[in-house]
Amino acid sequence: MTFCRALGLDAHLANVEDGLPDLERRFDAVFCSNLLEHLVAPHLFLLRLHAQLEAHGHLFIHVPTIPPLPIVERVIKRAIGHNGYQASEHINAFTPRTLRFTLERAGFVVDDLVFVGARGHPLLGWGEPLFRELGISALAVARRDPSFRYPEKRVAAFAPRFADSSGAS
Repeated sequence: MTFCRALGLDAHLANVEDGLPDLERRFDAVFCSNLLEHLVAPHLFLLRLHAQLEAHGHLFIHVPTIPPLPIVERVIKRAIGHNGYQASEHINAFTPRTLRFTLERAGFVVDDLVFVGARGHPLLGWGEPLFRELGISALAVARRDPSFRYPEKRVAAFAPRFADSSGAS
C-alpha cells in the first residue's frame, strides 16, 4: 500500500470477501490476477465488481487453469515443476470454459479469453487458441452487461445488499 501511495494512487486495504470499500465512485476497468481461485465465494466477488464498474466498464481477470488432459498436466508439471491450479491455498479451480461461465453468470460479457504467454508472441502467436485450452492460465477480458439483473429467485433466497434492485445500500 505504501508503494501505491508513493506513486500518488489512492490505495485502500480491504478483505474482498468481506466486501469492497465504499469509494463513492464507479470504475472504467478492474484488473484482478490470481485472486478468484483463493476466494470462498468468487461469484459474490464478481457481483460486487459488477456493481463497482461503469455501465460499460471492463474486467480483466487472470486465473491459473486446469489442463484438459492428464498427459498435458504431466508435461506442464515436468516443464515448470508444478501445476499452479493445485497450489495448497487454492480452493477453486477453473478451465477457460468455467471461467467464461462464471463471469457470464455474474453479469459480464466475455469479449476475449487468452493465454497471455502466446498472445502477440512472434513464434507462439499462431498457437494461442490451442495454448489457451492446454495452458496453465487464462486471462478473460469482459465487459459489464448493464442490463444484467440478478435473478429475483436468488435475490429472495439470499438477498445480498449489493444485488438489491432498488439501488439502496
